Amino acid sequence: MKKIILLFGLMISLGIKAQDNQDLDTKIEEITQRIDSFVQAKNTELKQAIEQINNQLKEQKISKEDAESKKEELAKKYAEDIDYAIFKLTSQIKDVAQRKEVVRKVVIKNNDKELTYTIRLLKNKHKNKKYTKHIKRTESEWNINFGLNNVLSGNNLENINDSPYAIAHSRYFSFGIEWKTSLSKNKNSPYFTYGANLVWNTFKPKNEVIHRVVNDELVFQPLPLKYSKLRTRWLQVPVGFEIHLPNKNFGYLKLKAGGYAKINIVSKQKYQYSVNNKDEVVEKGNFNINHFNYGWFTEVGGTDWSIILNYDLLNFYQSKNWKHFSLGLKWEIF
Repeated sequence: MKKIILLFGLMISLGIKAQDNQDLDTKIEEITQRIDSFVQAKNTELKQAIEQINNQLKEQKISKEDAESKKEELAKKYAEDIDYAIFKLTSQIKDVAQRKEVVRKVVIKNNDKELTYTIRLLKNKHKNKKYTKHIKRTESEWNINFGLNNVLSGNNLENINDSPYAIAHSRYFSFGIEWKTSLSKNKNSPYFTYGANLVWNTFKPKNEVIHRVVNDELVFQPLPLKYSKLRTRWLQVPVGFEIHLPNKNFGYLKLKAGGYAKINIVSKQKYQYSVNNKDEVVEKGNFNINHFNYGWFTEVGGTDWSIILNYDLLNFYQSKNWKHFSLGLKWEIF
């Protein structure tokens, strides 16, 4: 009895499979006929277009060179249309096959010639395993960020107006690369991030002053100036952790926090006297700036952008209790 049931079940399954194959063959035949009709129509269209060009040539409305050029353009467009028709054929067969293992030969008539194409769709039984095996745990991305920067006295935000630098005219720009490594194979896993940035800072004094160091202490010397500004360049190495929270508006919400260390590469001030229209003066030096500094940063944003805040933990100047900070926008460019 069991053997009869098994045999009966096998016959049903084979019948279903045969029926599926017949349905698939029917669908492929229908799609092939539609593409074949399209190709025949294109053949007729091409012949008519070539006849018009030949008539224009006979009537001497165009030169022989122009006629040949137009024929070449038509032939190229015709070939592109045929290629697209074949691509459309295979795409439709893929939709009909529904990930089944399919090997079919399809014949299309083109200028009374039969062109044979083999459609080969193989089901990938190990797709999930291969995806897991080749998933990238570490990714790299280049970024730029820019915004405002200034100094804060006594770690107190209320003292921001006491800064000697104009808030709106003191800016920064940064360019760098960052790597992030997933802490597990789970796509929602936190990331460990690290990178390297070049940071350019510009400080515009509120008053007409320049920076001077007297007895190892920074002083601001007033002068009749047209303008003055202090520029610094740093090599910064950030390290942190990043997490992604699903978000309908941004794809995901990115939260990142960590610390950084940085080294001052060069510092210089530029100023120009307002009298006699003298040339711009450029002076290089350390200007009492700490050569090394470190701090913390935090970021909040979307998939490829974020708002970033940096805050130094050491004094920006050796003789002043001023901490440097910056607030800006960060973009992942590629």
